[in-house]
Amino acid sequence: MKQSDLCFSVLALILKRGLQPASHTMSVMLRGLCNEGKIDEAMKLFWKIVRIGYPYDEYTCNIVISGGTIQEAIEVNGMKH
Repeated sequence: MKQSDLCFSVLALILKRGLQPASHTMSVMLRGLCNEGKIDEAMKLFWKIVRIGYPYDEYTCNIVISGGTIQEAIEVNGMKH
């Protein structure tokens, strides 16, 4: 089992219990996906985080900026202001 698979299992458990994941939880998941080379999945997860309203912070944004494309970095950077 890959680290990102384990993270998604933990996230499912958090959500099943009716809890909201912390920004640190989401950052760890994004970093794991980027480290495994799953940049597209990381970007999809990031935009889902934004759309649903889960917490994220500058650190979370920087993870996807460093792992994504230039266009994605511009879009994410524009959200930080």
